[in-house]
Amino acid sequence: MSVSAALLMAASMILALLLWLAVILSSDLYEQSHRGALGLPYWATIFGLWLNVLVVTAFAMCIAALSTVPALPLALGAAFAIACQSLGAVVQYLASGADGRQDLVANYSTPLHIAGWLLPDLSRLDWREWTMYDHTPAPGALSLSCLMAICYIGFMLMLAVLSFGRRDFD
Repeated sequence: MSVSAALLMAASMILALLLWLAVILSSDLYEQSHRGALGLPYWATIFGLWLNVLVVTAFAMCIAALSTVPALPLALGAAFAIACQSLGAVVQYLASGADGRQDLVANYSTPLHIAGWLLPDLSRLDWREWTMYDHTPAPGALSLSCLMAICYIGFMLMLAVLSFGRRDFD
């Protein structure tokens, strides 16, 4: 995992530097109401996206340790990423009343509550509003999001090691 994390970090940094350079060079050409923050908020956003990708990668590694089908980690990893990225928005929608649709609240509140305990809410690692609109997240939210991601990565890697150790290679 450390090699893949380092490669993902290198790719993230290269892409982040290219985006940063494109924004710097084109900022005078566009009239905008709010200029993006390209200092700490930008690099924190890149870090959050990197952690997001590491969580999905750790899940895919866990599935790869269990699977005998080569495409299963890719397919389940993509489904996991979509489910975890949208979990927070769906829970918030139901908590706000679901636009008066009480049948949605009644039918899906319990399964989503259970999913909230099993899946990480990867939307908490999306800090783009900090960079784009200068909406600084609460410091506790940043640290808890990072802790959630690190714990989930550790848990998935532990499951991968345990399942790979029990695997029969005959």
